[in-house]
Amino acid sequence: MAMVFGFAMFSQEGVKFGINAGLPIGQDSKPYLIHLQGNLDYLFHISREIHVGVTTGYSRYLADKNYTPVAEDLVYIPVGGSAQFNISDELRIGGDVGYALLLQPKNADGGIFYSPKIQYRFVPKADLVLAYRGLTVNQASLSSISIGVEFGFFEEY
Repeated sequence: MAMVFGFAMFSQEGVKFGINAGLPIGQDSKPYLIHLQGNLDYLFHISREIHVGVTTGYSRYLADKNYTPVAEDLVYIPVGGSAQFNISDELRIGGDVGYALLLQPKNADGGIFYSPKIQYRFVPKADLVLAYRGLTVNQASLSSISIGVEFGFFEEY
């Protein structure tokens, strides 16, 4: 009963769905042309300004087939935490951090992902998102600067 009541209390919190594209940057990013990502977040309202929750999604760095040695796409599923601070009704800062479950290349270890971001609400329930997205696996680090759009399905969103 308590679990059902607890879920009902938070059922009006909010789901966010985002899509973005970015340019890979840094030394380990050379074999990749573009970074594409979709994410799904569930956020709890701590206050009107502060939201925390969980995030997951699908992330793919598309390999440049003309690069030598030939690289394959790097694909991972991020699973982690998300936080957002509303500076104003239109402007917010936040970030995601967690574990990256690597799907490709095969037999690759997982790693840590992180993504500080700034968002601007340009229409109701939709934000323009500018983010730095990083991935660290073993000794290698891959990152991108991305831009995208995020749609929120909040009662207060």
